[in-house]
Amino acid sequence: MNTIKTINGKKFFQDGLTKLKSYPLPASAICTYILFHLECDDYGRVQANSFSLTKFSKMTGIPSSTLYGGMEALFQHGFLQELIIKNQPYYEIIGYSRWNTPEFNGQATTEEGLNYFRIPYKLTEGSTLKRLVSSRDSSGLIMLLDLFNTFTREFNIKRDRAEEGITRRMSFLKDRMKKTALKIRQWVEIVESLFIFEPVGISERKPRKDRLTVRKKNNPVQILIEKFKVTINPSIIGELEDTYDTKQVEAAVRKEVSHKLVLEGIKHNNKDIRDILASVKQEVIDVMKYYHASIPRRNKVIFDVFNSAFDQFIDYYKDKKENDPVNQVRSIGAFVRNSLISSFKYILDNPYPYAEEVHQAIVHYTNEHRKYPNFIQKTK
Repeated sequence: MNTIKTINGKKFFQDGLTKLKSYPLPASAICTYILFHLECDDYGRVQANSFSLTKFSKMTGIPSSTLYGGMEALFQHGFLQELIIKNQPYYEIIGYSRWNTPEFNGQATTEEGLNYFRIPYKLTEGSTLKRLVSSRDSSGLIMLLDLFNTFTREFNIKRDRAEEGITRRMSFLKDRMKKTALKIRQWVEIVESLFIFEPVGISERKPRKDRLTVRKKNNPVQILIEKFKVTINPSIIGELEDTYDTKQVEAAVRKEVSHKLVLEGIKHNNKDIRDILASVKQEVIDVMKYYHASIPRRNKVIFDVFNSAFDQFIDYYKDKKENDPVNQVRSIGAFVRNSLISSFKYILDNPYPYAEEVHQAIVHYTNEHRKYPNFIQKTK
């Protein structure tokens, strides 16, 4: 079994982080940029008609007016753009679609080969973002992204040993964030729901008698922290189980779904995309994954079935939009699921170059589950 632990969240690209560091953006803009990453599709797009900053505000507790100012700064400095596709307006993270391609989005298991890291879905929970934005802590948000970056790569390289943590010297944090030791400790408290900072090398600095002043009440002893052992909160760690090597084809299907929906001007939301992907996975991938001999040939079958079913949906959608606009498709996911079943059945009943692969997958599936796949049961 190929199981890899990682941060349970969305991709944030290295080039995007580098770009953030090159502009003196306010904390509200950096926060809004992060939130767009958690909301966008595989092309970095969010539908403008269905988008509302109120949603981000409710998730984080940050006022909508603050997020609006951050969004305006992102447009002004070239981080976001508005574009029209098939008469539908979208907000797009500039560069995202190019970064999220096979040429840029390396899947290698080396630190150099990975051009993205992950930011957790749970980042919108709790008060971390709200407190960092309220204190206008741009450097604190950048350091948070740096830690997500570091731990994503630690999981990629060290696997299970990544949970042992990393070390960050106080001097390093002070220099990077341009903060005093006191401000660093306050920042550590703010991000404690995401990262655990354990002080290492603690010492005391007693006040010098020849420099005592009445301004320092009781002349307290200073506690000095040399460095921290940093570990990631287990609650934001997930497991990528890829027993049958299907994650790559699932990602490719997801990207194709996003592309076709936008290209054809089909109104949709994130739930529609999730429903379509669930249908493809349950009706097609979970059957074909039992064909082990050739992953490229197996993936060819998956895409053939998917494309045939999705083309059926697109044709039906266009016809309804033109001839019967009142009775359009109510559930995209359900329609695609039915189309997948009929497409798979068609392959069985007609000459097909990869018919043998499909039959082998069905046999292995039936032996494993003691029943036929859904598309056979529902078309008998």
